[in-house]
Amino acid sequence: MAQVGPIIIESLLNNTVCFLDQEPWQEVFRSAIQPDEVFSDRGELAISLWIHMASIPGLFRSVTTLVSSASSPTQSYIDTIRCQITQHRTSFVYWSQRFHIISSKYPYPAPPPTSLIGFPSKEVTLCDLRPYLFATYLSCVILMNRLLTALLPASSPALEIESQSLAGEISEILRHVSHNSPCGHLFMGQTVVTADATLRTAGDWNIAEKESIIDHKAFKRWNSLLGRKVD
Repeated sequence: MAQVGPIIIESLLNNTVCFLDQEPWQEVFRSAIQPDEVFSDRGELAISLWIHMASIPGLFRSVTTLVSSASSPTQSYIDTIRCQITQHRTSFVYWSQRFHIISSKYPYPAPPPTSLIGFPSKEVTLCDLRPYLFATYLSCVILMNRLLTALLPASSPALEIESQSLAGEISEILRHVSHNSPCGHLFMGQTVVTADATLRTAGDWNIAEKESIIDHKAFKRWNSLLGRKVD
C-alpha cells in the first residue's frame, strides 16, 4: 500500500485522471483491509480514505479544463461538475463521521484536554496514524471547497472561510505529532503543501462579489503552490 499515496499525488500534480479511481482497483483496496490493524496504513480508515482520494485528480482535471478554456462552458456542464465535487465532498464528510466513531472506541493514552481529536504523544504516533489521517481528510475537504469555489465564486464565501480554518487546524495538528512516523509521511507530504498553499492564497480567493468562474491567474497561482502545472 506504500505506493498508493504517491500514485494519487503524481496524478494530481500531472493533471491526469488516477487509474486507482477505477472500481477494480477499489475492490483490490477493500480486499487489503486488515481488521486488526485499525489505525495502520492497512486499516479500514486509511484504505477508505485512499479510495475517496483517488477521485481528486480527475475532479481537478475537469475544473482545470473549465477554468483554462478559451470558450465559455455551458452552465449545465459546470453544474454537472459541481454536483460531482459536492458528492465527493460529502463522501469525505461521511468518512470523518466514521473516523470519529471508530476513534472513540480506541482513546489515546492521556490526550491533551484542549485537543479536538485527542492528540497522542509523539511516541504513540509512530504506529497510530489517526492524526495523519485526520489532517489528510482536512486537506481533502479544502481541495473540494476550492474546486467548488472556482466554479461559482459568488455562492461559496463560506467554503473559503472554512478552508482557511481547516488549513490552520492542519498546522495545529502538525505541532503535536511525530515527524518520524514510518507511515505518517505517506499522508502528510501533500497535506502540508495544501494547507500552506491555501493560507498563502487567501486574498486571491476572497471573491464573493464575483459571479463567474474564478480568474485564471488566481487559480494558476494556487495550483503552482500545490505543485501542479496549469497552462
